[in-house]
Amino acid sequence: SNHIHKRSVEDQFQKVKDQLQKVEDKQLPLMYDWSEIGAVTAVHDQKNCGACWAFSTIGVVESMNFIKNKTMQELSVQQAIDCAGNSNHGCKGGSSCRLAAWLAKNKTKIQPATTYPLTFETGVCKLKNETTVGAQVKNYTCQNETTVGVQVKNYKCQNLINKEEDIISLLANHGPVTVIVNAKSWQHYSNGVIQFNCTSSVHSLNHAVQIVGTLQKFLFI
Repeated sequence: SNHIHKRSVEDQFQKVKDQLQKVEDKQLPLMYDWSEIGAVTAVHDQKNCGACWAFSTIGVVESMNFIKNKTMQELSVQQAIDCAGNSNHGCKGGSSCRLAAWLAKNKTKIQPATTYPLTFETGVCKLKNETTVGAQVKNYTCQNETTVGVQVKNYKCQNLINKEEDIISLLANHGPVTVIVNAKSWQHYSNGVIQFNCTSSVHSLNHAVQIVGTLQKFLFI
């Protein structure tokens, strides 16, 4: 049974990779979605905790871990909320790029969500000593992030506003990605396709989300 399940995941994974290759050949597939093969965990409700920066970034780490190991493990967002330094402030706000930098610089092992569960509030970091288990970020690239007030090292932040094809290319080459968006007008979104023009200023970006797929130029979050 386990062998059949593993084969099924590998077959589905290869099917999506074949579709994604069309992006490299400038042939956009009609539709693909990393969540279809289990590369994305369930959508979280962050409640009143302003830690979208942690939810979206840890979500991408989960996806990268799945793409590499073909096994999905839900990782601890709460660990990032409680422990991430580098000018991140838990439920009061933070930065996806600064979190990625902190994870890589400190070689932080991200714990399973079952080990360090969500509380939806900023608490005292429970991992004072270095642990040898968990997922570790080694390399990363940040897009759609301003560098104001952020010490950037080993990656560059780019403005991809109105550059959906570049985002689709990132999906093809790397998998799900974290982006920063202007969500002011759709913070009460419930379902359907969001279609409207936003201001192109990076200063209006206020919410971090994970992009997991595309329907031509429409993006799935």
